[in-house]
Amino acid sequence: MTVRIDNVKLKIGESEDKLLSIAKKKLGRPLKRFLIVKKSLDARDKGNIFWVYSIVASDEEVQSEPADERIKMPKTVAVIGAGPSGLMCAIRLIERGFLPVIIERGEAVEDRKISCQKFFDKQILNVNSNVQFGEGGAGTFSDGKLNTQTHDGLNRTVLEIFWKFGAPKEIMYLNKPHIGSDGGSYMFNTMLVDIKIDNGKLQSLILQNVKTGEQSVLVADTVVLAIGHSSRDTFTMLNDNGILMEPREFAVGVRIEHLASEIGKAQYGKQYINLPTADYK
Repeated sequence: MTVRIDNVKLKIGESEDKLLSIAKKKLGRPLKRFLIVKKSLDARDKGNIFWVYSIVASDEEVQSEPADERIKMPKTVAVIGAGPSGLMCAIRLIERGFLPVIIERGEAVEDRKISCQKFFDKQILNVNSNVQFGEGGAGTFSDGKLNTQTHDGLNRTVLEIFWKFGAPKEIMYLNKPHIGSDGGSYMFNTMLVDIKIDNGKLQSLILQNVKTGEQSVLVADTVVLAIGHSSRDTFTMLNDNGILMEPREFAVGVRIEHLASEIGKAQYGKQYINLPTADYK
């Protein structure tokens, strides 16, 4: 039997292992395991800051998940762009037996970091690999926050995928989580420059290495365009090929930076040095 328990409190520095004993005491019966489903910080009283949890506790042993017996049916699908949409699309395709080819004009994140640093330090711009283009998309060099204003049921699925690929497990239950900023194949430094269509059906993609200028042909009957908002040359190419596009509404924001220490002091008082970076709005 499982039961959810809300408003479980721990003082700063207390081990989360105590949550199981607290749950046992609240319910008055033995429990064998628990799962944290939500964690937030109550800092309304700066002299008494504590963590607030919601947990699901159970008196049952952990059961192993059944083996995945789905039949894999390989099929090549081209995904243009290795930003969040392209990467998520590739993961979903792999889970369903497809073998996507992810084509990205920018560099892999390790090389992209070097190119971006050259721009930050010396104003040397790599037009194809920068804060806009490259593995991870524009968000790679953001502050790593994972929360969203939407309440879509798929939000948790995204967090589970981050955790599966190495993010800390706490992102699964923190109120506003952050992280520091296989099966298919990648083609980095590769740009989509043209598409070949016959009788209304996609036949192939014309690709170009942005470093050498060498072109190649990738035969594909399916392509996902996850090209973000900055690939204006790609939009022009698609328009020239008669691909229907529709503008969508967008929002413009202003980024204001403050010292983390000052915000921490304002939110948490002297305790800020023992707590995560303060969230504010």
